[in-house]
Amino acid sequence: MKETAKILLVDDEPGMLRYIRTLLEVDNYKVETASTGEEAVERVQKGFRPELVLLDLLMPGIDGLQTLEQIRQIHPTAKVVMLSCVSDTRKVVQAIRLGS
Repeated sequence: MKETAKILLVDDEPGMLRYIRTLLEVDNYKVETASTGEEAVERVQKGFRPELVLLDLLMPGIDGLQTLEQIRQIHPTAKVVMLSCVSDTRKVVQAIRLGS
């Protein structure tokens, strides 16, 4: 039997975490959530190795870009999708560079 993919969902909006988690769990993904960048980094440091990280760009504390940098240092093979409702071209370019 194939193991389900592990996803780390990071967003500071509780409603968004619940909504996306529910959508993913319906398709049998193993979803862990974090409401801050610090919490996400801590989960990865403690051994959670997601195949995919869904990461909000704008969060209090360390933002999505800083979180991406730190997760990449610990788990460089994780695929990351940045989520944001803000269109800041500089941040998009920076996220793409960090994802390389």
